[in-house]
Parts: sequence; structure tokens; C-alpha cells
Amino acid sequence: DSLGLHLQAIEQLQRAVKNRKHALGEHHSKTYAAISVLATALTHRGRYTQALELHQQAYDGLRDDCAANERLVLMARHNLGLCLLNMCRYEEALLHYQRVLADRVRINGSDHPQTLRTMNNLVLCLKRLGRLEEALPLSQQTLAVRKRTLGDTHPDTLSAMHNHAQMLSLLKRQAEAQALYEQTLEIKRRMLGPEHPRTLNTL
Repeated sequence: DSLGLHLQAIEQLQRAVKNRKHALGEHHSKTYAAISVLATALTHRGRYTQALELHQQAYDGLRDDCAANERLVLMARHNLGLCLLNMCRYEEALLHYQRVLADRVRINGSDHPQTLRTMNNLVLCLKRLGRLEEALPLSQQTLAVRKRTLGDTHPDTLSAMHNHAQMLSLLKRQAEAQALYEQTLEIKRRMLGPEHPRTLNTL
């Protein structure tokens, strides 16, 4: 079953961390990267306390390693922010995502998928904190870039459309929200079918 597969994956990642510690040492950047991947798997399993400790260990180790690849540092910090977001520690997650977004725009550009992923999580933090006016332009930008680079029917674009419609609804801009919900629903019905869970989620 899926639980068994998840547990197998975590066990494999634990072995990978152990092997890297043995082969490269506890403080090697590749060891910290493996720890970050393991911590993310634990986050997805809801084992947040254990995951947070490992996320912090990985991020601190990579941040303090002058030889570490900057993209690895950003990955670890992004993953740490995701864990905090899942733990409803939104202010802390927001601080991490704001810095990661600035660095990813500098390194990868504003249209890169990783940049957009970070921007999307930043929007979620702001939304959960009730800072909707700050979140709105970032939500608009995420949607615009995904439409331009991926097309209207890509799953990431449809997700951004749905999220932006929710944002408009929370801001009491119901006419705009309804129009975007209907557009999203029409595309999902056409691409996925009327009974697909993602289609039903838009209703």
C-alpha cells in the first residue's frame, strides 16, 4: 500500500544519509543535501518535529559551508520553509521564503519553475496571515508567468488559476473570482473529464 511505499522510501533515504556520512563525512555538503531530502520526505509523512530538526541541521550546515553550492543552500532553506508552513508557523516560514525568492530571482530569473514554486508558497504564507493585499500581486504574477511559459492547460497553470480565484474571493471581488473559477472549470472538464478529482475540486 501507499503507506508501505512511503516507509520504504524513508528507510532508503535514511540509508543514503548513513552512507554519505560514512563515505564523505558528517559535514560534507552532499551529506547535508541528503539530510534535507530525508527531512522533506518526513514532512510529507506529517512527522514534522523530526523533520524540522533535520531541516534546520541541513540548512545550517550548508549555509555555513563556504564551498557549498548556492542552489543547495536555497533548496535546504526552501524545504525548511515548507516544513514550517505545514506546522502553521507562518511568520517564520515567510521570512525564509522572502529571502529564498529574492535569491532565486537573482540566480534563476523570475520565470524559473523553482522561483514560481517559492513565490506560490510565499503567497500561501501571506494568505494564512491574512495579508491578502500583499499576496495578491504575487498571485497575479505567478499566474501570468505560468500562462505565458506553460500554457493555459498545464496543471501548474490550472492550480495557479484556482488559487488566484480563491484570493479574489477572499478579497470580496466575487465577479472576478467567479469568472476565473468558471474558466478553470471549463478547461479541467475538457482536459481531465467532469468526474476527475481536480475538476470536482473547482466546483
